Amino acid sequence: MKLGIDLKNIKQTKTVDKKEKSGGLGELLNKDIKLFGSKINDKKKERFYSDLGTLLTSGIDIKTSLELIVDDQKKKDDRLLFEQIMAEVVKGKGLAEAGLKTGNFSE
Repeated sequence: MKLGIDLKNIKQTKTVDKKEKSGGLGELLNKDIKLFGSKINDKKKERFYSDLGTLLTSGIDIKTSLELIVDDQKKKDDRLLFEQIMAEVVKGKGLAEAGLKTGNFSE
């Protein structure tokens, strides 16, 4: 009894070089949402939610929590984005509404 695959009868397909790949669903899914030239990807959003949740759970009020998150930002564009969210929340808007206003967060 012989086990194996006969490769002679398998049709070969052209492999696509990554440089050739442009457009399409893959590119769309990998794009970051832009605001004023800044990008906020899902990883940054996840960290924002996690940090905010941790700070709020520990008893820190939302304004102070957002200030701490803003102060923690290394990139100027990220700092500006989170300052914008904080300013809207301080004005009385909900966190979700403030995030939506930036264009970087979905409902």
